[in-house]
Amino acid sequence: MNWRRVAGTVARGVGLLLLAGNGFMYLRYFGDPPNSRVSELQSVAGPLNTVWRLGLYGSRFTFLLALFGKGWLRGAGTAVSAATFLVCLMLLGAACGPFAC
Repeated sequence: MNWRRVAGTVARGVGLLLLAGNGFMYLRYFGDPPNSRVSELQSVAGPLNTVWRLGLYGSRFTFLLALFGKGWLRGAGTAVSAATFLVCLMLLGAACGPFAC
């Protein structure tokens, strides 16, 4: 295998994991109407913060790694990384509201 194909595959795989983690977090804790999971959200705030930071900074890393990919892996890795970054921004907006935290 070419190193560029490996880079594209790794970027796409890691990006999909980050997207799944942040997408689950958005649907579980912020997709419902407000105040439905407040007590649960307060008890798991630390791990959720870690997952969100991994998604935010990891999406930038996987985006740069995907740029070294070859063929359709480059496009797939770039799209997955952009989607992960978008979900992280959606989480930030849902958690903090329009006037910041």
